[in-house]
Amino acid sequence: MINVLEYFRPGAHLEPGIDSSAFIEPGATVSEESYVGPHCVICKNTEIKAGAVLRANVYVGNGSSVGKGSRIEPGVVIYNDCSIGDECVLHSGSVIGAEGFGFIPDGEGEPRKIPQIGGVRIGNKVEIGACTTIDRGTIGNTVIGNGVKIDNHVQVGHNVKVGNNCIIVAQTGLAGSSILEDNVIMAAKSGTSDHVRVGKGSTVAALGGVIKDISPGSVVSGFPARDHRKNFKIAALLQKLPSLFDRVKKLEKEYVAIRENDNDK
Repeated sequence: MINVLEYFRPGAHLEPGIDSSAFIEPGATVSEESYVGPHCVICKNTEIKAGAVLRANVYVGNGSSVGKGSRIEPGVVIYNDCSIGDECVLHSGSVIGAEGFGFIPDGEGEPRKIPQIGGVRIGNKVEIGACTTIDRGTIGNTVIGNGVKIDNHVQVGHNVKVGNNCIIVAQTGLAGSSILEDNVIMAAKSGTSDHVRVGKGSTVAALGGVIKDISPGSVVSGFPARDHRKNFKIAALLQKLPSLFDRVKKLEKEYVAIRENDNDK
């Protein structure tokens, strides 16, 4: 089926070149074999490698790079000091390298911003969905491994490390400094708290919330995330709570009646 769909997919080949409306600062390196579309902005010290395609209205910040054969769709923002690997796809509205959400109260209780001076490093053959955001690191880098596939509307916090070939489905949130080892699947609307590790080959089911480390090969669900079978059993028992409550109330009444009858005797 995949082979058939690829055969019938409309071609999107663009001849290399730079649109006249694009703005490229001195000091940027743009391959002659790349395509830079209308109204793109490429800042100094950046590198756009051979075969890369920047559709339109793409911003690439100072010191960033776009790898060979990567496709950057309209409206993508790549902040300073971010690297995009080879053969990646970044869909419209995605933002790479915005400042991570870091604040601490000052002496008067007002939130004080923690400078975010790290970057973002994205591996090869990564696909990032529309309106997904990947924050830059506080000191080190936020890292996305090779072959990672990220759906639309995903939030990746600062200093997160995502291993190779992970799948992250829509509306998932990864809090700062959390780690996904290789081949992890995060289903829709799942999430991790900060500084937790999800072991290699694990699956977090939809709406699952990971608040402590998950061992490799686990399948977890619920909040807090626990073994999937155990969570299903708990969910099934919760459905029986109303009838169990009624049975307990009935037993209480029967017990009171027996006690009163004994006292009368």
